[in-house]
Amino acid sequence: MCFFVLGTFVVEYVGVGLDDEEYQKSLLKKHEEKDENYYFLTIDSTRIIDAGPKGNVSRLVGHSVAFSCVALTMYLNLVCNL
Repeated sequence: MCFFVLGTFVVEYVGVGLDDEEYQKSLLKKHEEKDENYYFLTIDSTRIIDAGPKGNVSRLVGHSVAFSCVALTMYLNLVCNL
């Protein structure tokens, strides 16, 4: 088990940015293909990250029975980094 000090940056969640329409299409395709290995992070009602195609280990963060991490939206040089 690994412990972090409160407020420690753990990992950047990366993947393909989708809007709701793209998300719905992607999810439908995954169900049609019986693909049950997918990871989506909903930022808000208009932004979703699909960590499947270009994701990293961050897609696994938070998959436990105990509260572990929170996602923060960060802006670096006026570019939105989720």
